[in-house]
Amino acid sequence: MNKIIMYNVWDFIHAMWGLEIRLLKEQNKLDEAQKIIEIINKYLLTPTKIDTPEGTKTREAKRRERFTYESVIRNENIERDLQDNDIKRANEWRFIALLGMIGNTETGLYPNLNERKDEIEQKITEYITELTKIK
Repeated sequence: MNKIIMYNVWDFIHAMWGLEIRLLKEQNKLDEAQKIIEIINKYLLTPTKIDTPEGTKTREAKRRERFTYESVIRNENIERDLQDNDIKRANEWRFIALLGMIGNTETGLYPNLNERKDEIEQKITEYITELTKIK
């Protein structure tokens, strides 16, 4: 049975910014990386027409708390598909997880991810290793 993975385009854009931040940090271009982080943070804290800055800040803080190690590694999805012997789909989840792990962790905007950055880095390496096995 084909299952469709739904993905929000803004999540993808933020993930790409996070990847850019990671690459800039690796090149020791910390000021450029910080500017992107500030742009993301400003975007996420911009109130809508029907909201206040305080309301947006409160809601955003709660949203950021929902990002946990368990939520970004997508292990439940991967394990379920591996049990169904659907390696292709498990690898799709690994790729999506990589986008989130790199994209969100590199910004430093998510407290729960910051606390487990070393574990996330290990999982990034693990997923990349698995994905490089694809022929």
